[in-house]
Formats: sequence, C-alpha cells, structure tokens
Amino acid sequence: MRIGVLKEIKTLECRVGLVSSIVENLAREGHEVLVEAGARLGIGIADAEYTAAGARIASESEVFERAD
Repeated sequence: MRIGVLKEIKTLECRVGLVSSIVENLAREGHEVLVEAGARLGIGIADAEYTAAGARIASESEVFERAD
C-alpha cells in the first residue's frame, strides 16, 4: 500500500498524521510511505528523520496523486 502523509494547513497547527517511528514500522512491513516536504518543520523536526525511517519526501501534489 502507498500511504501519504500531509502537513497540517491550519494556521499555527504543527500536527502530522504519522510520526517517524510509525513510518518505520510501515516501511518494514513493505508499505511505501510518502511524506509531504516540511511536514514537521513547524516543531523543528527535519525531513531527514522521515527519510531515515524509510519514507520518501514528496510534494503535496505528488502525495495526493500517488497515495492510496
């Protein structure tokens, strides 16, 4: 399954649907995880954390187009 994770668009909200530890579990189980670039920058966590967990960083439009 291809799972998409988008960043919050509401003003002053920094939540995200999946944290990197869950992304790691999903990737280990064979799922592809696409995370929108900058999804957690609002709380000081870089995209590299998601990449290290097995996700691929993508644009918002790519996440919408490709995610199941």
